[in-house]
Amino acid sequence: MKEPVRYLENAKELLHKSPIEGNRYANEKYVKSACGVAYLGVLKAIEEHLLKKGLTKKNYQKKLKNTARHSKNIFQFITANF
Repeated sequence: MKEPVRYLENAKELLHKSPIEGNRYANEKYVKSACGVAYLGVLKAIEEHLLKKGLTKKNYQKKLKNTARHSKNIFQFITANF
């Protein structure tokens, strides 16, 4: 699971580029970019997990699409409310 961890580390680096004012990040651009990179890292982790479970490439792509659809809703909620 090196690649998903790398994605999450890149997301942290992006967040560190944004100044913090009070309790919030001041630059929306870096926050949105970091969220997108973290989202891709989570999808990579799910993909690796499903492959380790022995699913075929065709089956895991189907499961990944369903998982991505649900996580997209969560991602939209987070970006809209925070």
